[in-house]
Amino acid sequence: MVPNPGRTGAIPPPCRVNLTSGKSVPATKIINAMAAWRVKNQPVRFMKNKTFKLWTRVCAALGLALLADTNAHAQPTVTTLGGGSPLVTPKYQGYRNGATLTHALFRTPAGLALDSTGQYLYVADRDNNAIRYLDLTAGQTWTFAVTFTNLINKPIAVAVDNYDYVYVLNRGNGTSGSVITFDNWGDAVVTNAVGLSNAAGMALDGAGNIYVTIQGNKLIRITHDTTNRTTIATIPNAGTSLQGIVVKHNGLIAACDSGRNGIYFTGVPRV
Repeated sequence: MVPNPGRTGAIPPPCRVNLTSGKSVPATKIINAMAAWRVKNQPVRFMKNKTFKLWTRVCAALGLALLADTNAHAQPTVTTLGGGSPLVTPKYQGYRNGATLTHALFRTPAGLALDSTGQYLYVADRDNNAIRYLDLTAGQTWTFAVTFTNLINKPIAVAVDNYDYVYVLNRGNGTSGSVITFDNWGDAVVTNAVGLSNAAGMALDGAGNIYVTIQGNKLIRITHDTTNRTTIATIPNAGTSLQGIVVKHNGLIAACDSGRNGIYFTGVPRV
């Protein structure tokens, strides 16, 4: 079962909390302070669903220091891209939250999406059957805690709308793909589609409509907050394998064809 610390409110094992004076603080004090901070400072709809997304701010308010576990049995290798940005390249796969550069582990991450603030990077962690998110400011990685973990089944793509609702494209066993919309508390809002075959890529437009590549050669659109499905395009050429897609603000859609080494544009531009 996927670990779900965000629902229990427990302090994640890789972390320990100390007062700046050196004394420890009970977990209940921290959790209660977090709850009070959330109610006072953020409207519910726009809040992140995870208690730990407020961790560093609450710790600062309480005069706490959050320390990463330094006893990990092996550390990822940190390298750099051309611009000097850190890139974590773990030596092995795994499932571990904590400091992104030195502690967090993934297993076949397959899709990425940023939230509306640009601070949180969501990851479809396929073979961990989990959606993870990186706090790019705090340098921490957590698990997006959903109410029913069985709704996450080999996720290969993730998207986030302007309200920070999280859309997950599950590949399942290859013929049981699905699209699930979660609110920012991790509760399922809509099961937008089930029974998708060879689901591969997903994107949203500005109205919240969902676009998915399926069956190798089809692009479908699922109307926002519904299960209404429309086929937008079918590529008849043999060997077509549609993968990642993106939707422009004017309605044009670009889709990658990894099978025939090309990129398609489709859709009707809006004026």
